[in-house]
Amino acid sequence: MDTTTRPSTALAMAGGAFLILAGFFLWRDLSLPRELVMTVLALAAGTAAALRWPGRWPALAPALLIATVVGAAAWFTLQKQPTLLPPLLIALVTGGAAVLRTLHDGEDRLADRLVWYAFGAALLAVTWGLYFNFFTAGFAADWVARRMIPTVAWLGLGLAFFIAGRNRRPAAGHVGLGFIAVALGKAAFYDTSHLHGNLRIVVLAAVGLLLVFGARGVAPRKEGV
Repeated sequence: MDTTTRPSTALAMAGGAFLILAGFFLWRDLSLPRELVMTVLALAAGTAAALRWPGRWPALAPALLIATVVGAAAWFTLQKQPTLLPPLLIALVTGGAAVLRTLHDGEDRLADRLVWYAFGAALLAVTWGLYFNFFTAGFAADWVARRMIPTVAWLGLGLAFFIAGRNRRPAAGHVGLGFIAVALGKAAFYDTSHLHGNLRIVVLAAVGLLLVFGARGVAPRKEGV
């Protein structure tokens, strides 16, 4: 590192630390809800990832966005608070914007791969949160067939990401594999024990048909003679 940049870096880091400290005391004095922390983190990390800031450490923002999504999703899973959905939605929107920027660049950089992973994690968390809030705890609480919805939706999304990105966008293919793994795990371990009769047969058949369709999508095409 150039010795002329060390003082400016040190001053910037010290200034950032004091700004964080000021924000902490402002938060405490205003008695703001704890869930709002996740909203601020998602907005800050997602915006930084979309703007590729800071330029010196481009992987920092998407890594923080992934951590924020995981934290908010785990918090929602434990306490089922709807106030945790906004930070997940913000992470999804800003992560999507960051993904659009990567479409113009190569994916050999760690930052670009992390952006895709952050978007995938946010998409999974948002779909889970909305499903629980509006179906499980909402208007479809007594509709047992609702349990098939995330399985089929996640598998469909996973196959779409995997087929579209496995050649040109490996990170998108990795996101697809993650969705596929979650969907198959839910189908094998949850749906088979929480669905019965025709519903269990339908969801397993749907999973099987989607996998066969996916196999055709990734199979190498034969050239004509």
